[in-house]
Amino acid sequence: MVFTIKKQLLVFVVAVFPFLGCSQDVTIVNQFISSLTASQKAKIVHEFNSETRDQWHFVPWSSYERQGLPLKELSAGQKELVHTLLQSSLSETGYRQTTEIIALENVLAASSGDPVYRDPERYYVAIYGDPAKEDVWMWTFTGHHVSLHFTTVADTISYTPRFFGSNPGRILEGERKGFSPLASARIM
Repeated sequence: MVFTIKKQLLVFVVAVFPFLGCSQDVTIVNQFISSLTASQKAKIVHEFNSETRDQWHFVPWSSYERQGLPLKELSAGQKELVHTLLQSSLSETGYRQTTEIIALENVLAASSGDPVYRDPERYYVAIYGDPAKEDVWMWTFTGHHVSLHFTTVADTISYTPRFFGSNPGRILEGERKGFSPLASARIM
C-alpha cells in the first residue's frame, strides 16, 4: 500500500520475504540479558505469557507505550549486542533496511524541527520467557515503522508479526535526495 502524506511518500510493508533467513543466536540474547542491570532486566525481561507479548505498533514512541527499554537507556556494549542479535535474526538486507528506516528519524527530525519526538534511540527491546532455561521464548525490537517479533519454539523460529514502513518513503531533498529504504522490498 502506498499513501501520500504532506507531499511525502509513505510506504508500508507488512509481509516481506527477503527479510526471512537467518537463525537468531540464543547465546547472544543470553549475553545481552547477562549484561543488564537489575532495573534494566525488570523492564526488558517478562514472563512469556505476559499480556503485553501480543501487543505491537509501529507508530512513534510518544504515541504508544512499548514494553522493554529504548536503545537510549542501554550502554554502548548493550546496544552492540542488540545489533548483533538483529543481524543474527535478519538477513543482510533485512538488517540494512531496519537500520535505514531508523536513520530516517534524523530526516524527520530535521524536516519537523523536533529532535525530541523523532529520536533514532527510541527503538525498544523486550524479551519474553527465559532463553537460557526454556524452549519457548520471544524477543521484540519495535519503534517508529519497525516492529519485529521473533518467537522461538525449540529449534523453530517464527518471524511474525513483522512490520517495516518508511516515512518518508523517498527522500525528496538534501544530500540523500531520492533514497528509499524499501525500494527493493517485495511485498507478498
